[in-house]
Amino acid sequence: MNPFINDRTDEYGGSIENRSRFLLEAIDASITEIGAEKVAVRLTPYGGLHELPQYDEIEETYAYLAAELGKRGIIYIHLMDQKSRGSFALPDGFLKRFRTNFNGIIILAGGMDKELSEKYIREGLIDLAAFGEAFIANPDLTDRLKYGYELALPNRDLHYGGAEHGYTDYPVYAGKS
Repeated sequence: MNPFINDRTDEYGGSIENRSRFLLEAIDASITEIGAEKVAVRLTPYGGLHELPQYDEIEETYAYLAAELGKRGIIYIHLMDQKSRGSFALPDGFLKRFRTNFNGIIILAGGMDKELSEKYIREGLIDLAAFGEAFIANPDLTDRLKYGYELALPNRDLHYGGAEHGYTDYPVYAGKS
């Protein structure tokens, strides 16, 4: 969807509608096969990993996608904020603007903590907060959040290493609160 990467000149390139076409056609095909209630999508607005450049139409692109996906009645949209990965953050107000175009379930991942997730849920900006990396380092994350226990930090050097070490061997909380 990024025009710096998608430089096609056919019906899948150029305008926002054309650059969004492949995603929406894949969503439509999935809905046809299994029903909208079983279809979701993960989007990374403002994603810039691997030096992916920003572009002027980001807001328009995701407003269009939110509206189109809302029309299709998919079960949820999972948004990723890549700030925690060293990339661009979702700008202030983005979630509110996105929510005006999509009234279905929104899940947000990326650098979430208890306070921020509760704030976004309370404000109606998201419905669920995702804690992917935090769960890796904290197998008892729900208890740690519930009781205010300190969170362990994951060792990112072990991610995608192909073994259990760094994924399944973090201990549960043993300290005192």
